[in-house]
Amino acid sequence: MSGQPVVSGAAGRAMVTMAPPAGPAATVTWPPCASAMVATIESLLGLRPMTITDQRAVRMWKGFVRRPNLTPYTAIAPAVTPFGAPGAQFNGTNAPMARASASWNFAIEDATPEIPLNQAIWKSVHGRESRVPAPRHDYIVGSMPTED
Repeated sequence: MSGQPVVSGAAGRAMVTMAPPAGPAATVTWPPCASAMVATIESLLGLRPMTITDQRAVRMWKGFVRRPNLTPYTAIAPAVTPFGAPGAQFNGTNAPMARASASWNFAIEDATPEIPLNQAIWKSVHGRESRVPAPRHDYIVGSMPTED
């Protein structure tokens, strides 16, 4: 951990870290997991472990130093405007599969056809003429692959 916000990935999981300062050039090597964080917070607050998982978790003490570096950091603004925010980009009516997706129901979870939605997303990112890879699962209830 460091005094700067850090975004990293471990074994396919994303982790965002903000404080506590670990000192200059500190490297902490424990695997990021919720039980370690919960166990450390429990210990800091003087609470008993809530579960056996918390009890056995490695505490994150190596991420702390006796004298923290309280130097302010400069935040890095994201380069992408979040969807729904003023000025956010969106696909127009000429986007790949726009006509088909206009008839889909996005108001209800899982009401859109899975494979065509995946195709629309893929083509909007990789280009209209790009080839969409085949799904990696054997059964898709209620959907069948279609050619665009």
